[in-house]
Amino acid sequence: MGSEILKGQISDIEKGAVTEGRVFERGGTIDTSETVTFRVGKRAVSFKLGKAFKNRQLSLKEGDHVTIVGKPSAGEFTARAMRNDDTGVVYAPSPSHFWGWFIGLFVVGLLLSVVFIGLALIPVSFLMILEALNAQRINNKLRNA
Repeated sequence: MGSEILKGQISDIEKGAVTEGRVFERGGTIDTSETVTFRVGKRAVSFKLGKAFKNRQLSLKEGDHVTIVGKPSAGEFTARAMRNDDTGVVYAPSPSHFWGWFIGLFVVGLLLSVVFIGLALIPVSFLMILEALNAQRINNKLRNA
C-alpha cells in the first residue's frame, strides 16, 4: 500500500525519545531519536526523527496546521515526512543520507570482496538505493501536496 497524505490542525502533542542499542563482540552503539505523537482531527499520528532527518529538532505547537505523508499502521498514522504549513518548515528524510550509505557500503564491499566478506555488503548497499529513491518519492509527494 502506498503512502497517504493527511492534512489538518494538530493537538495533544507529546514528545519523547526512542533509544536503540546494538551490542557487538567488542563494543556497541546507542542511537536516540526524537519521537512525537499528536492528533490531526481524530487520527493519532506518530513521527520519529531518525538520522535520515539529520537529527533536527521538531518544533510544533498546539493548533499548527500540518501536511503529513505516511501510512496507517495499527490504528495510528505513521508519518514519514511532514510540513508545518504555518511556519513552512519541512521535516523529510534526506535522500543524500542514503546515497552516502550506498557509496560507502559499495566501496567497502568491493574492497573486501577479495576475502568474500564484502560480497554480502554489495547487495545491502543496493538496498540503500531503494531507500534513497523512497525518500525522494516521499519528499516529492509532500512538496506537491
